[in-house]
Amino acid sequence: MIEVSRTLSVNDGAEPVLRVDDVWAGLVDKAENPLTYVSSMSECTVTERFDGGLVREVVHVGRVAHDRQQPVQRQRDHGGRAAHR
Repeated sequence: MIEVSRTLSVNDGAEPVLRVDDVWAGLVDKAENPLTYVSSMSECTVTERFDGGLVREVVHVGRVAHDRQQPVQRQRDHGGRAAHR
């Protein structure tokens, strides 16, 4: 299994200012509709939905892969920012 994680700054002076719910909605959309976001992915089919996530079949740089998307539950840290657990 390969696990990938990446941290990016949000609201670092760029416009528009995003709320936590805006960022979350974008991440969910990317999990369900990755072709809009990943130019090297040519196909994506959601093959299963379960409580808290989904399984999809994707074609990425010509190779078929299956992956499980299970977003981490959101919560706020003490500074009012989104955090995960």
